[in-house]
This record gives sequence, structure tokens and C-alpha cells, in this order.
Amino acid sequence: MRIYVEVAVNVPGVSGVFHYHLPKNLEKEAAVGQIVEVPFGAQQVQGILLGRVDTPEVTETKPVSAILDPQISLTDYQIKLAFELSQQTLAPLSSCISLMVPSGISQLADTLYSLKTPPEPGSAPALHPHSSAGRSTRIGGRGHSGTQPL
Repeated sequence: MRIYVEVAVNVPGVSGVFHYHLPKNLEKEAAVGQIVEVPFGAQQVQGILLGRVDTPEVTETKPVSAILDPQISLTDYQIKLAFELSQQTLAPLSSCISLMVPSGISQLADTLYSLKTPPEPGSAPALHPHSSAGRSTRIGGRGHSGTQPL
């Protein structure tokens, strides 16, 4: 049986939450408040894992790609406050959550370049961009109070 989760994606102007499923290799690692990477349209984006859902709102869910930081980035209290702020101010939930995400963790987009064909002798190689979400690294010293496992 699949485990379904709710994720607030870090995409400017996008409101609401989206449902994904956890692949088997992430089921034991996943916890509320972690930063995860998920497919969103044609790109990979970062988001905050908000909790479990019994039944997803869509018939086909995509898998969570990765847990970017095993540390908890947001506590239960911060998540509840973000929901409250969003409801009271009508701001997108992701905007309210971004106020509470520790500095240096926000999504960065990297452009990766790869060679499509070997270059001709004596000519410069042709590079082609491929966009992907940057992966964050853990910043030490964050607390863990008020967290709960999935």
C-alpha cells in the first residue's frame, strides 16, 4: 500500500498543496517538516512535506524524488502558523512557509550543460542547457522541537 503525502511546493505564485506518494526507499526516512524534491510539471522543485493523506485528490500521483535534508526544517508549530497566515491574509501557502524556512535553504535553480555531440577537431564544443532544481545542503544548528514522524 502506498503512503501519500501533502507537499507545499516552492514555486512563486503557486498556491495550495499537492499530493505525492513516497517510494519504498523513502518511507522510513520521511518526516513532517522536511525539505523534499518533487516533480512539478516539467521540472524538479523543492517543497516542504506537510503530512500524510489517506486518499490523494488525484488518481495518479508522482513519487517524491528525494529528501534533500534529513533534518527537520519546519516544526509542527511553524507549519500550523503558515496555514493560519495563509488563510487570514489569502497569501499562497508556499509564500507563508518561505518566511519560516531557514536562511540558505531556499530553492536555487542551476543550469546544467552537456555535450550533445562530440566536437569537431579544432572547434569549440556545443553546450546545451538543461534546467534542474539545485539541491540544498544541510545547515547545522537547527532545532528539532515540535516535530513528528510520518
